[in-house]
Amino acid sequence: MIAAILVLHLSVTAYGVTGSGEIAVDKTTGKFVRRFDAGPVSEQEGFDGRRAWRADATGMARIEGNAGERSEILAWSRALASAIRAQQPAGGALRITIAGATDHVTLSFDRYRTFGTLRVPTRIVSQSEQNGSWTATVQSWNQTRSRPDFFAPPAMLPRDFRLTATTRVPVSMSGGSPVITATVNGKQLQFLLDTGGQNVLTEAAAKDLGLHLLGRGTVGGGGGGTASIRYATVQTVDIGGAELFHQPFIVLPANALPGGIDGIVGYELLARFAARLDMAHGTLELAPAATAFGPPVAPAAFVYLDRQPQVNGSLDSAAGAFSIDTGSSLTAQIQTPAVRKYDLVNRLHATVAAYANDVGGRYPIYLVRAGAMRLGSALFPAPIVDLLVRASTSNNSSIVGNVGDGILKRWVLVFDYAHQIVDFRPGGDTAGNVIHDHSGMVVTAESDALVIEQVLGGTPAADAGLKEGARITSIDGNAVGGKDLDRVRTLLRADPGTKIALTLADGSTHQLVLRQYL
Repeated sequence: MIAAILVLHLSVTAYGVTGSGEIAVDKTTGKFVRRFDAGPVSEQEGFDGRRAWRADATGMARIEGNAGERSEILAWSRALASAIRAQQPAGGALRITIAGATDHVTLSFDRYRTFGTLRVPTRIVSQSEQNGSWTATVQSWNQTRSRPDFFAPPAMLPRDFRLTATTRVPVSMSGGSPVITATVNGKQLQFLLDTGGQNVLTEAAAKDLGLHLLGRGTVGGGGGGTASIRYATVQTVDIGGAELFHQPFIVLPANALPGGIDGIVGYELLARFAARLDMAHGTLELAPAATAFGPPVAPAAFVYLDRQPQVNGSLDSAAGAFSIDTGSSLTAQIQTPAVRKYDLVNRLHATVAAYANDVGGRYPIYLVRAGAMRLGSALFPAPIVDLLVRASTSNNSSIVGNVGDGILKRWVLVFDYAHQIVDFRPGGDTAGNVIHDHSGMVVTAESDALVIEQVLGGTPAADAGLKEGARITSIDGNAVGGKDLDRVRTLLRADPGTKIALTLADGSTHQLVLRQYL
């Protein structure tokens, strides 16, 4: 039997940008598709009965294999089918909440009208905790019969890129994550290379490029909060000999990225070109196909967690999915649900309390040393990892952990997004993932002063009563200032048992007894 499909033709205001769209649903099977045409915020998603998928503003499609992302798309389909079968509640809208892996979305359906034998909502409003809101208003509708490709993802690659031969560009790891130079609309800018990141610019970079900004949205981070964003379109992005054209970008506030970083490139770049990333030796190579880098060595199949690669692996007894995140300078962050499920605070004897920073602010973690981490067939012995211990929407219950550069730089990574493979090759930094400090505090230079930026719980610095924000004026009776930062950090790496006297700006003196705390 060929099922009838209801197609709603829409006017759309998506994250503050106006456009058009359509939503189609097969009322008997639950298959659905949503397409918005709204400039740089255009998007598509759907479920064809087997695959849950999304496509970005360029039309580049990806199959969502992560359990949480797939569940969110299927929940959208069920919500739409329920709304079409329902009657509008007296005096209000029908509201349905979708709880995804990292987001909560509230859908409102109202202004019901009768179309033939159907009662259909003519206004749909989506409010996402992580991404902002959109409103779709039904302008017309029709029913049609199913075709094999009606709910399928776009099949064609967008014709918005060019690369004829392998190209190599230098990579800076000075901030702990890979940073490359890209030429955007003729101007050189510094970009963080983030495997799952969208195209991003800071407001300052967008202003310098003279871009026209559109709309208003939000984006979430590891801190559990959100930052406001706007949207723009860039004409050209050149990275070595690789070229991208007419690319959508989100625009973040100036303080959302580390100093000196103008933006982020990641998914859009890697979905179009194969890449070989050697963080230990500071190089990124891009090629039309992964065969340019020779046969695979330790390949791991991945599925998409939104735009981010997700591989199967384990941390000691905690087995499951791990996201691969070159945009994180941390080691691996084990998500709160996994920490609780496997009782990792107790099993790994977590005593070193700290915090990390992200777009959403700072959030508490424990630093621990585990027995081993496995990603596919690649093994990392005795890794230092972070345990997340606070429940928030930024914690992803569908993965065990998010793996950052403190782990990933151990390998030379070959990314083959076309075939959804990450190859963990030897040749990286096998001496990394080590805590050299024996004090338990993070010291930075501000103007001509040395400032204690963070004190880790359960460490010599905490035992000595040192507090965040304190200014160090002398060490062992010798005056120190901002110019002495490297020398002071070296002193704090002295042998365990070494005693160091720190005098602070308030005149107090504190004695540190250094020890290896991880």
